[in-house]
Parts: sequence; C-alpha cells; structure tokens
Amino acid sequence: MPKPLIYSISAFMLVLLALIGSGCGPYCDGVKIEPTVRLEVDMSLGIERLYALTVDGNGQESIGEFIAISDYSYTELPIDMNSGTTTFILERNGATDVLELLYSINVELESKACGFTLKLEDMSIGGQTTFSNVIVAKQYKDYLITIE
Repeated sequence: MPKPLIYSISAFMLVLLALIGSGCGPYCDGVKIEPTVRLEVDMSLGIERLYALTVDGNGQESIGEFIAISDYSYTELPIDMNSGTTTFILERNGATDVLELLYSINVELESKACGFTLKLEDMSIGGQTTFSNVIVAKQYKDYLITIE
C-alpha cells in the first residue's frame, strides 16, 4: 500500500474518532444540559405499573414500554421533546389512572462547546390527569412530580 494512502486513511480515522467522541451527552464541561423529570409516588397508593403513552407520526396513540417504579428512590420519566405534552398511564388496584404533563420547549445556546440544547419550561398538570393531589416543582433545570 502506498505511504500517501496510508497517511490519508490514518488522518481520516483520527478526524472520525474526534467527531464521534465530541458529543456532549447529558453533561458538558461538568454542567448538566439535559432536563430530567423525576416522579415521586406515595407507595401506599399501590401503583403497580407505569407506561408512557406515545404518539406516532400519524397521530396514533399507543402504550410505550413499562417504566419501573422504585420503592426507595425517584423514577425518571421519559419526556417527548417533540411535543408540549407527555401522558403516562398508571395502573393500581385494578384501575387505570392518567398523569398528563404540559410544558413548553425552548432552544437555547448552552455554549460554543456544547451547542444548542432543549429546555423544559412552565411544566404543569394537564386536564386528563385523574389524580387529585399532584405537585410539580422546578429544581434548577429539572422537575420533580409528586403524587400523594
């Protein structure tokens, strides 16, 4: 193999590796850039299962994957960052309850190194929610949802 070709392939591989490894992920320069929505549930409510309701490109709703609820910690909820609403189905004692979260999504420049990020703002409980006591609290960039 000619040396110029080897050098070209080596240079290409280094550039590719640098591009792949440069993603910010949930943190950039030690600062958390992706919002988190955590759920705290009073375990005496007897919630057995939690699912996110998903909507496909045609507007068809379906129940997503099961989300495990821990007895001793908070459960992180997946949020649809393409929409201003995410709905969750909670099963307890043979009944089905709904938790609907409403929010706005803002695009902000985090930094030159990290680029633009999506921010959740103004989170509230939607009208489809069947629980009578739900608290929404903003904690820096994150939200805590408590069902009592």
